[in-house]
Amino acid sequence: AGVLEHGIESTRRAVLDGRAFLVLLARDAAEGQREKVMKLLRHRVTPNAILGTRRELGKAVGTAPVSAVAVTDKGLAHQFVTQIRSIR
Repeated sequence: AGVLEHGIESTRRAVLDGRAFLVLLARDAAEGQREKVMKLLRHRVTPNAILGTRRELGKAVGTAPVSAVAVTDKGLAHQFVTQIRSIR
């Protein structure tokens, strides 16, 4: 299995299945799409961030523009969280 899930539905599934250790959302994602993921995250301790545009997020993970990404590898998620905190 991969270490990333791309797109709103795949990200939602990863959150629901407890496989998401970090969720990244694009700031220009459609509000309704972003809310689908945020609603699931409200009652969980999964780290999450709104970071970059759909194009930037897609480029960062090697895909076409994407609204959401779930990191399903604990070690990689920890590295990302550390980097995100250092730039904020």
